[in-house]
Amino acid sequence: MKSYDLLLSKSCMLKCKMCHLWQHPEERGELSINEWETLIRDMIGIENGNPARLHFGGGEPFFKNGIVPLIKLAKSAGFEVRVTSNGYLINDRLASEIIDSGLDHISFSLDSLQPEVHDSLRGVSGTHKRVMQAIDFLSGKKTTKIPTIGVNCLISAINLDGLISMAEWVIHNDKVSGVIFQAVIQPFDTVPDDQWYRKDIFSGLWPKDIKKTQDVLDRLIDLKSKGNDKMSNPIDQLKAFKMYFSNPLEFIKKTACPMDNTSLLVNWLGQVYFCGMLPDIGNIREYPIGEILLSKMFKDRQREMGLCNRNCNNKVNCFFKKESINYGD
Repeated sequence: MKSYDLLLSKSCMLKCKMCHLWQHPEERGELSINEWETLIRDMIGIENGNPARLHFGGGEPFFKNGIVPLIKLAKSAGFEVRVTSNGYLINDRLASEIIDSGLDHISFSLDSLQPEVHDSLRGVSGTHKRVMQAIDFLSGKKTTKIPTIGVNCLISAINLDGLISMAEWVIHNDKVSGVIFQAVIQPFDTVPDDQWYRKDIFSGLWPKDIKKTQDVLDRLIDLKSKGNDKMSNPIDQLKAFKMYFSNPLEFIKKTACPMDNTSLLVNWLGQVYFCGMLPDIGNIREYPIGEILLSKMFKDRQREMGLCNRNCNNKVNCFFKKESINYGD
């Protein structure tokens, strides 16, 4: 299935420790809602009724006025539509609009059941309360058409003690469809550095007690092995997390990139990417997405990705594939 990630806005009200977008001045020239609508209509024409997934992200996607009509437009064409949000802006009224839009799934960033721990990671007091309210607003509507509600939970030094409680809470919570754990990586919008986890500025995120980290991951593996399918990570990925935290530079085999041209990302400035590690392949303000997909640059980036075998953290989180990981065999 073709997948499109649309990052609607760089703006966000939080000051997350794992993301530095908020530390840099807002970029001028973000795409307008009309430009996003044109892009989605072009995507509809390209797919021509074929199954496709569209994911709205950010920044915080609900910061962008007009996101709900974009969801409706994509749903009217038969797209599967998902959103990842911090939940901060979702009140009772917006929850009703989200449900009416036909959204298929919404994932909330929730890193701990302890308000002070979640708020510490997210950098703004009251964030935990807001996301829990957002879950209640959506799940409490008297309709059978609510989107499924998922949780994204970071694995870091700051919230390590609460990961088992998070998994058990999701398993027993009828409001939530599942949880996916993601290993902490170098914070977004910082200068790439393989040694980032050794730097003082990031040291609070990286678990120092490796044995404790492995014990927690073993307990998550045990929960998953008992048939708890609401834990979305496969067991092999949880095992890969153990190796990642033990040796973040050597756990990945030098294999080809697991990403391919079935997944495209468009950011708030209109730049189109296969992978954020490589230069963009065009800008929708200069050329329609259909022309970009037929361009020489598109084919060049495909070739670069096919040859790339870097030790990339994409292989441990969103684009995990078992064959990319060195399990010692």
